[in-house]
Amino acid sequence: MEPRDTQPPSRGVGSRLLRSVLLPSFVLLPLAISIGPSNGGSGPVVREGDRQKAGPVIVPVSVRTARELAWVLDRVWEKWASAPDRVPNVAPARFPHDMGALPQSTRKRAFVRSVLPHILAENDRILRQRRALEIALDRAQVQGKLSEFQTLLVLRLAKAYRVELTPDELEQDPASAIHRLLRRVDVVPVSLALAQAAVESAWGTSRFAREGNSLFGQWVFSSTKGMAPKERPEGARYAVASFPDLAASVRGYMRNLNTLWAYESFRDLRAGLRRRGSPLDGALLAQGLLMYSTRREAYVEDLIRVIRHNRFGRFDNARLVPVPESAVRRLTARVQVLASSEGVPVPDA
Repeated sequence: MEPRDTQPPSRGVGSRLLRSVLLPSFVLLPLAISIGPSNGGSGPVVREGDRQKAGPVIVPVSVRTARELAWVLDRVWEKWASAPDRVPNVAPARFPHDMGALPQSTRKRAFVRSVLPHILAENDRILRQRRALEIALDRAQVQGKLSEFQTLLVLRLAKAYRVELTPDELEQDPASAIHRLLRRVDVVPVSLALAQAAVESAWGTSRFAREGNSLFGQWVFSSTKGMAPKERPEGARYAVASFPDLAASVRGYMRNLNTLWAYESFRDLRAGLRRRGSPLDGALLAQGLLMYSTRREAYVEDLIRVIRHNRFGRFDNARLVPVPESAVRRLTARVQVLASSEGVPVPDA
């Protein structure tokens, strides 16, 4: 279990503007219960004596406006438009400040294509950690002990995922220790992560998303860090965490779901699906996030509706495919020429 002083309070962050996929206008909903940005995690892991290949590195899209972003992403995605299980490894590091100026359908499309690669990349990083643990578990079950490399690996991941584990405990019962750790070292369904990002960031238009790259409404408990909500009560110390980029926001979100006490129900549901050999269903696992918002059941119902309405489940088995960085640079240069001449057309489709 994690130390008590890391646990979030069981209350919401207040209200903010939220663009719902099912409503034509902004409505007020509370932010997520969470804590601040990731401390960097433990990084990718490797097999003993055999480096695992990392997934494709995200190729950044650097543009000035949301219209330019949508134009570039539309052309990058043309080749995979009919293959939802293939996602180009191209995404912006942050949203342009004028995302709200795009037509709704164009904005939603650009949002998904901007956030999805970051979610897949982080899930890939976690999955490589999990596979390394499964290899260690196989050895523990056969030989009753781990190699020196695996011992260091398990202890390092236990620290990163806030699992109390001493070297003596690991030596005495390595299989049990790894089973405990595997409950936390696991992916978040893409459909669920996309839905929460859409809800919490108002499809990339919220102030927290635009100014602080905050996709999931994570908190920090400091009056000098993060971004203070406009409706924060006088004297309150909490703020919405800011991040250097969207990738860091995704990593912080997944770290929260995998470590904080408030989301133990989520991890229990996920572990149950793993035991039964069932797919990780985003709509089902959303039911483990009652503590994410003071709206409780209503918030979970919103997530499920967002997942189903936008057919986010079609991305749950997606994987990143590499796009040459040179091709992205050419598209970026071309859209800048268009912007300085006749303008950048963006179809609302």
